[in-house]
Amino acid sequence: MTDRSALRGFTLIELMVVVAVLAIVATVAVPSFRQVIENNRLATESNRLFSAMSFARSEAVRVGDDVSLSARTGGFDAGWCVHLGADCSGTDILRQFDAGNQLDYTASASTLTFNARGEMTNAAFQVSLEPVGCETGETDKMRTVTVSLSGRASIQAGDCT
Repeated sequence: MTDRSALRGFTLIELMVVVAVLAIVATVAVPSFRQVIENNRLATESNRLFSAMSFARSEAVRVGDDVSLSARTGGFDAGWCVHLGADCSGTDILRQFDAGNQLDYTASASTLTFNARGEMTNAAFQVSLEPVGCETGETDKMRTVTVSLSGRASIQAGDCT
């Protein structure tokens, strides 16, 4: 007689059941994981832009002169920089930032400038970020970074446009 406790392993049916369960879990998890990655990308980029605006404001107060945040040639999709002079060139650049991948940027202007008191010297400013291919009406897929005339920045979530 053969001792059955010595036989170990999986039967073909057990293996097929495990593979089927894994396939079902993967089809459910992958789309929602993609959405998590997209939301994290939006949050990261809007926070980086918010941080750059806050840096420009604090530098304007620190140096006692105008400091600007400007889009690079090609708009915010190409990146942006914080600088002292007229544009993103020369030795007046304080920091440079690359734009995020797979995001569309829409800005009310290409430059925002803070004076020595940390206030905006031009009209209120905003930049909207949304994933490439975002369809109209998709909820909470867009982030808008707004700077008021007093120089205070904020981030709001919104629907795709």
